[in-house]
Amino acid sequence: PTRKTITVSQRVPSAVVGRIIGKGGVGIREVRETTGAAVKIEPEVPGSGERELRFSGSALQVQQAQILVNQRATPPRVPFSCSGKP
Repeated sequence: PTRKTITVSQRVPSAVVGRIIGKGGVGIREVRETTGAAVKIEPEVPGSGERELRFSGSALQVQQAQILVNQRATPPRVPFSCSGKP
């Protein structure tokens, strides 16, 4: 059976692209290797403050890659601690 390849585009704020790519490209490489999807990051659309990500692969690969990229793009939450100490 032939696998159907799909391509999906998603825009993200330019400010989070560094978090997605990771130091030395390790983040985006991890997404590609883990999911098998191709992920391309386009240059910023002038004046938009956004960049387009293009995901290609099977529907499952693309979905998994989008999930991982969105997790990387979201800043980690700092747990709120109520220790009672001043």
